[in-house]
This record gives sequence, structure tokens and C-alpha cells, in this order.
Amino acid sequence: MQPRQQDIIRPLLEVTHAETVTYCAQHDLVPLEDASNSDPRFLRNRIRHELLPLLESMNPGIRATLLRNAEVVRVDVAWIEAQLDSCWPLVVLAQQEERIEVNSAALLTLPLSLQRHLLRRVTASLCAGQSPLELRHFELIEALLAR
Repeated sequence: MQPRQQDIIRPLLEVTHAETVTYCAQHDLVPLEDASNSDPRFLRNRIRHELLPLLESMNPGIRATLLRNAEVVRVDVAWIEAQLDSCWPLVVLAQQEERIEVNSAALLTLPLSLQRHLLRRVTASLCAGQSPLELRHFELIEALLAR
């Protein structure tokens, strides 16, 4: 999740729950708690309330490490997206609502990482924003293109 995404701004994204509760107590404020945030039916809550505490018991600095790594990945993804924007017109020959035509020769000139990201973007465009491709699919496509 990013601190700013289109029209949504999350200024407190990096503030912990404990810090928020402490601030509210110091300023006589009552924090509003979304009941869904403690519901274990949601994976995000099981991660937050079960997995992270377990990891912290093994490595007390894990949260800070994960936050640093998330920032590194965010910057890398932004660079990859910019690369995809640049090579998209060279690789995609035609794009319609239910069909995208790809120049396989141009695709194969890209580094493997960009090939896979581009194919993921193509399939996401065709599948309501969510690419169904997994590593095994990329490997099958790569084998077909290598022929």
C-alpha cells in the first residue's frame, strides 16, 4: 500500500497502531476502530495478529526490516513500470478489448524480467486488472517462444 494512490492519501500509513493509541490517549481523543480489523476471517488480520508477532518473537527488528524492504521493492517496481511503459509500444502491435497482439521477436529482445512483467501486464489488461499467470505459465510461454 502506498501513502498516496490517485485521490487517496494515507498520511499515517507508517504510524503504528500503538503510536496512534498513545497519541489519542495523550490528547484525550477516542480512536475509531474498524471492527473488521480484528476479524480473523481476513488474511491481513491473521498476518497482523498472528504471523507478525510470531516473527517478532524470533527477530525483534522484523517490522523495520520489512518496511525497508517494501520501500526498496516499491522503488524497483516504479522503475520496472517505467521500463514497461517505454517498451509497450514496441512490443504490443495491436490492442483491443479482448485481444492484444504481441510482437514475439521484440518481446524476446527484452530481459527475461521485463518479458514476464510485460506478459503479466498484457494478461492483466485482458483479465479485469488481475493477471492469472504464475511462474509455470511464464515458463511455458518462454518454451513456446524459444521454438
